[in-house]
Amino acid sequence: MNNNDFKFIHLNSKHYDKYIEKGVNSEMTFYMKNPIILEEEYDVKVVNFSLKRTINSSILVYDSGLSAVDNASATREILPEFYNTNVIEKDYYNITLYEWDGVSAFIPTDARATVSTTQTTPDLTTGQINITDISDAGSGFVLNNFLYVDKNDITADENTYTNRYGEIKITSIVDDDIIKTISNYGDRNINPATSSPINETTFNNIILYEDDGAGWYIDSGVRVNVEVAYPYAGATFANINITALINGGTDIALNQILYLDKFFIIQNEPTMTYNVRFAKYQATEMINGVDSVVLSANVEILANEVEANFVSGSVYEDVIVYIANPDVYGKLPTDARANVTVLANPTGNNGNANILSFPVPGIGFKTGNSIFIDKEDLVQTYNRYDPATRYAEYVISSVIDDDDLTLDFAGSNNYGYDQYGYIDVPDGMYYYDVPNKNTRIYLEVVSPPSVIRHARLNRVEGTREGFTVGEIITLTRSDVISVETGEHWRKLISSGDLKVQVSSLTTTNFAAYGYEVTLDNLKYNNMIYTNSNKNFKPVIARVDAVNKNIQNSNAVLTLEKQIINQITLGFNRLIDSADNLNIALLLKRKKISY
Repeated sequence: MNNNDFKFIHLNSKHYDKYIEKGVNSEMTFYMKNPIILEEEYDVKVVNFSLKRTINSSILVYDSGLSAVDNASATREILPEFYNTNVIEKDYYNITLYEWDGVSAFIPTDARATVSTTQTTPDLTTGQINITDISDAGSGFVLNNFLYVDKNDITADENTYTNRYGEIKITSIVDDDIIKTISNYGDRNINPATSSPINETTFNNIILYEDDGAGWYIDSGVRVNVEVAYPYAGATFANINITALINGGTDIALNQILYLDKFFIIQNEPTMTYNVRFAKYQATEMINGVDSVVLSANVEILANEVEANFVSGSVYEDVIVYIANPDVYGKLPTDARANVTVLANPTGNNGNANILSFPVPGIGFKTGNSIFIDKEDLVQTYNRYDPATRYAEYVISSVIDDDDLTLDFAGSNNYGYDQYGYIDVPDGMYYYDVPNKNTRIYLEVVSPPSVIRHARLNRVEGTREGFTVGEIITLTRSDVISVETGEHWRKLISSGDLKVQVSSLTTTNFAAYGYEVTLDNLKYNNMIYTNSNKNFKPVIARVDAVNKNIQNSNAVLTLEKQIINQITLGFNRLIDSADNLNIALLLKRKKISY
């Protein structure tokens, strides 16, 4: 045997380097002044566990846990959520474009467009219209004139607007070389060829010609239907009138003269002849369709927020309970938790948030005071709230204990917190540490309406042992400390020190008081260790401090080669200042026997 066969490690809970609370569990970390070097495997086991604390005793309990509240405040209101909260992006097809008549009305044209709605960033509740396509160019338009989109045609239930008509400007024209209207011009006469009347008749799909500038007539591509008719009763000639434009051709100029060859009219018509062979017609109006546009004015689109149906019956568990912050605007979280239900009102599309119970009653509450629930915790999935009343207020109607029967003020000197309108002791939380008893009494100075400023007991923390019924505790002026500033309060000396009296004590009686200890941070041989908890942290001891036995004291954990700079122990309970734990670990080299 040599000096490396055994290593002893003594740990005391009063000398930890780091303490972390994890819910109902806790961890303590101890730093090694001199690292422990394991150059081979060692077995570790707990050889001593001692606890110096009083477990079963009479303690001073002043918790004031929440029990019930009045569900009455109007601030409990919950509203239905909105849908369509942002502009809906969508394409709308074959939308009519309008012209302004210059007086009082928007007149529909024969042009059609594809209109889209798009969001603007960063505010997605606003957007604009865009013209993404001219699906029908229409006719009769003028470059740089304005057209209009009626937003009623593109909103319905999806979006809304401020100005109904969005203005767009024509930036280019299409089909300005195609005839829309052709008019009679000259030399259209047909003369009688015989003594018989001219045969009034019609001709379809007749070619119109254009002058090629070299003395020839060429096909212009324009086709028309015509009629031969007397201009009036008793006339001695007839006219060739255009009755319909069949094809407007291309590459035709406004006011251009086109020609009809009468030869093809009088063929097979013995009653007709002519003096001038070509009749003249003029292109008096071109198609002039819309080719492209740009946005001009009033093109905004807004989200059309619509209320959904109110969602009732949801229950939210373990919601944080808040109290008012006496010093700044806002609320302070407490250690209490509430179960809250959201129920619809009998009429209207809204409801209220009602507190059902307090699974965690917390401490330090008083009947008549207000607590608050952040409605943000109640609308994560359904519904919403008015931001002006984010916090729902509830007046406490009862607490778990009637703590005035446990601890109450003695004497009549609960005053002296201000004088002549000057605040000597600001509203807020204060504490007093009872000498030699590891117990802290919390008080709150308040300014209720129409009542003299005074202090009220809030809670008692710490060991809370060693008190007797009837005992009077004097809260000396210089030892009552502000939680916020750390300074002692300046209660008027003439009012005297505040005093409280113990009215009753609570007996604690535990049949067992168990500690489960895990080794959280060291490397171990998990191939030969089977006593692992569900978190895969090896349990090295289970101790009952009441019955004084150590279970699993013979459990052996094999540590692998490593350098130990710190040891972290996990506990199945919180370790407070009343706990004085001594734990001894034995490390034994693996290759020697016990």
